[in-house]
Amino acid sequence: MSRESEIHSEIHHLHEKIREYEREIDDLMEKAHLIEEWQKTIQKDAYEPEKAYDMTHGGNFIGDLECKAVEYQEQLCKSIQFGQNGTSQLLSDIQRIIEKIRELIEECNRRISDLEDELEALSQINVNV
Repeated sequence: MSRESEIHSEIHHLHEKIREYEREIDDLMEKAHLIEEWQKTIQKDAYEPEKAYDMTHGGNFIGDLECKAVEYQEQLCKSIQFGQNGTSQLLSDIQRIIEKIRELIEECNRRISDLEDELEALSQINVNV
């Protein structure tokens, strides 16, 4: 196989790799969007209402039962917030992965550019021969 054929083959392979990376990015972005929507729903429909709910009912709910209810409410809010923090970390990790994949795409593009330069140089040599 000639060097030119090898170069064309590698360029083709790198273009395929780039398309694969772009599909991975699209998939990760789609999943991140879904996770963000779920996170917003949990925040809006669970955390905020639970945190804002008045367990005392205007002071009519008294004694040990009130203290336990307030403790349960605080524990529930902490659990929800812990899950939300984990979700935020997951979304941050997804963004870092996407950035790493974008760096890989840039590496492929640089390699393609180098190969195209080499092809150009080879074609100049063939013309001069």
